[in-house]
Amino acid sequence: MRAARFVAQLIHAGALSHGNRFRDGTRGPSAIRPIGRQMHFYRGPGDPLPFQMTRTEIDEAIAGFAAAATQAREAGFDGVEIHGANVISSISS
Repeated sequence: MRAARFVAQLIHAGALSHGNRFRDGTRGPSAIRPIGRQMHFYRGPGDPLPFQMTRTEIDEAIAGFAAAATQAREAGFDGVEIHGANVISSISS
């Protein structure tokens, strides 16, 4: 019998992020309106043009992923998956 594995999924929603009380507007790798759509159920502001992330914000996001992955491992998770579809679609749009 094999034991279950628990994996934490980390995400940066990028330009498709919904209402965030910590920031005004959305942030993405570029100031290009994403192809996807925000879900109004989550009180998103519609489909706004995102602010382009600064180099500092990108570095902070990377550091945040690293810190969250470390915390997940320390909490006993077997692995970490980084969900990057929203950021990747922002870059490719």
